[in-house]
Amino acid sequence: MDRLEPSWQSKRRNTFMIVSSLIATMAYQVGVNLPGGVWLDDAAAHKVGKAILAYNYPDLYPIFMCLNTAGFLLSLTTILLLIIALPDREWRLRWAQAFISWCTILTTAFSYTFSVIAISPAGEKYIYDRDASKAIKLTAMVWAVVISLIFVCHLYRLTIGILKEQQRCLMKCRDKLFKVVNGSPTSLPNSVSGNVPNI
Repeated sequence: MDRLEPSWQSKRRNTFMIVSSLIATMAYQVGVNLPGGVWLDDAAAHKVGKAILAYNYPDLYPIFMCLNTAGFLLSLTTILLLIIALPDREWRLRWAQAFISWCTILTTAFSYTFSVIAISPAGEKYIYDRDASKAIKLTAMVWAVVISLIFVCHLYRLTIGILKEQQRCLMKCRDKLFKVVNGSPTSLPNSVSGNVPNI
């Protein structure tokens, strides 16, 4: 890591590293130790060591595994980007980091939601006479909408900041250009200023 890196930037990088490592660990554990476990015996309908979840939810199981794998790989991508220490000043990298972080958290949340639904007793009634899985699904969808709005607001603020930064750079370039056009001797390099004829 660069010794000249500001302390807040270093703390931010360390926080991203810790959070990404935790999400990668969670996704790995869910992928290896599936909710509901595996079959312990061979039968006509199933084989020993295979996920019970895949037999009980044959349509949703591939989606669950895709989401969990995506969360795991996105976490590893974030860790890799932090290890190679890409510059934070590049706006494309900041957008990519924000998008990857948002996707990682979203896939982790949906993986958790499906895991809880899979191990919840189906058809049993709880408080307010509602099925537990329906309440979990509704909560997850509301959370996804809220987190999407937060992401859009963050992206808007990031875009405004980038545009202001670009505008400041353009203003500096314009000022330098005006100094060169007005004949300021300090604005030109020595090799160029020596070749300018006196008028």
